[in-house]
Amino acid sequence: MLTQEQKKLEASEATTHERQSGLSDKRKMQGYEQHPRDDRSYEVFGLGNSFDDISVGADRKGSMTVAVSSRKSYKAETLSSEKKRLRGTRRRIKYEHFGQFYTNAYSDRDGAFAYKTSKNLPESRILREFIGNAKKYVSEEERSAAPFIDLDEDIAKLSEMRSESGSSNEGLSERQALERTIERKTQLRSRFVRKLRIARRHTYPGGATVDEGYDLLSALLPEEDTGEPPDDDENDDENDDVDDILDDIDDPDDE
Repeated sequence: MLTQEQKKLEASEATTHERQSGLSDKRKMQGYEQHPRDDRSYEVFGLGNSFDDISVGADRKGSMTVAVSSRKSYKAETLSSEKKRLRGTRRRIKYEHFGQFYTNAYSDRDGAFAYKTSKNLPESRILREFIGNAKKYVSEEERSAAPFIDLDEDIAKLSEMRSESGSSNEGLSERQALERTIERKTQLRSRFVRKLRIARRHTYPGGATVDEGYDLLSALLPEEDTGEPPDDDENDDENDDVDDILDDIDDPDDE
């Protein structure tokens, strides 16, 4: 039986769309209203579907912000304003080593959220810090608005299920459903990283000051570093990333 998150992921897949823009377009970020004292950020790309939205903004001083919000509930219930938008004047700030994580002061773990950091971090590190802080400060239900946040937990669960079942077909349908979920989340995560890389380099050409020897696979599996330089081709086959992850689950001890 599919979980509510899996049903939502399947329902939203066909409606996922991308937005791409530049600072000169001055497009407002979706789901996040900045504090009046903040340096003004404008959306440089976004990923949205019928239920949720991920908006990435940048300012002219070198900061990037990832905001996650909801548009409507999969359960057809009315959403609170805190889930639809994070307001800078009502945000709660969590100070972290590489940036600031924002939650709603009136709905701390159950509202829209955002992460602000420096453009100087490589995409893999931005992703890692964003995911780590989201797990720390946001409820599981709200994290489902950016499904790839909990991808690692799904991978671990599938590995455990395969170990327990062995060659038996018991629980096969559940494992297959989880494999499809992992595939969708992996593709979304790789899509996010590629778009982040393109938007960051377009917005701040030549502006990075740290080593960027991280490829997409190291962003997906941060414990492994392939040592290869990043590939800018956004049309690379995302299924390669899925195959790499599923192969790693099948052969966890294979070096």
